[in-house]
Amino acid sequence: MRKFLVIAVMAFLLGIFFWAPTKSGGCYSRHMNEAIELNQARFGPYSDLSNGRSILVSSALIFMEKSSLFLAKIWSKYDFDQRDRSFSRRGVPVMCNNLIEMSLTPEFQTSRGQVFEGTHNSLDAKQVARSLETAYLNGGFQGLKSEVLSQINQLPEKRTNCLLRHFLESIGRASALAPLQIKLSEDRGLSSPQELIEDFIEFHLLGLSMASWIDRLALPIQEQGVPILCQDVPHIPIP
Repeated sequence: MRKFLVIAVMAFLLGIFFWAPTKSGGCYSRHMNEAIELNQARFGPYSDLSNGRSILVSSALIFMEKSSLFLAKIWSKYDFDQRDRSFSRRGVPVMCNNLIEMSLTPEFQTSRGQVFEGTHNSLDAKQVARSLETAYLNGGFQGLKSEVLSQINQLPEKRTNCLLRHFLESIGRASALAPLQIKLSEDRGLSSPQELIEDFIEFHLLGLSMASWIDRLALPIQEQGVPILCQDVPHIPIP
């Protein structure tokens, strides 16, 4: 029985990895599909630059991105496009404002950069998530934003820990924009998007451990001058 369950789980995970998401949908689906396309296009070039060492990193990143879209298909709580539709149609595009265009992702470097000795973050991703949850419970969106900025400042140099930083920046941006989006919705006679924003942030918190793990996988490659992950996500401004 245990062997069957292991095989079933492996088959399920492989199914997600090779699943081809549909390209229809709103800003969230478009953002994730563009990220998948970019990382699939860079899969081979990274492998060439790293002598195959990047394959696990790229595969894990693409799997995480596809899993995000897959969850949206099977769990309405995380179907952010569907939940955002009633707001965006009335001039409050929550998801479109929270997400940064993938076109702002840095250009791919075709040659290795400077070799360096990097440092993986000493932060416990689960503890970071707990700290952020506590900050929100005690101080609302403003408290959450402040804690995000504090956690980002604790990360080492920008050549490492890039995926965890990207997740934190996304949480910070969502928390910073939330009061404005809630007020605008109220002014337009709409229901509050607070629960939608909270679930969007929660989704990021659930992914912090995997993001940190992928960062750890990428570190030896980054130290050899291959900026994998760091040049594969756009910087996310926190207002």
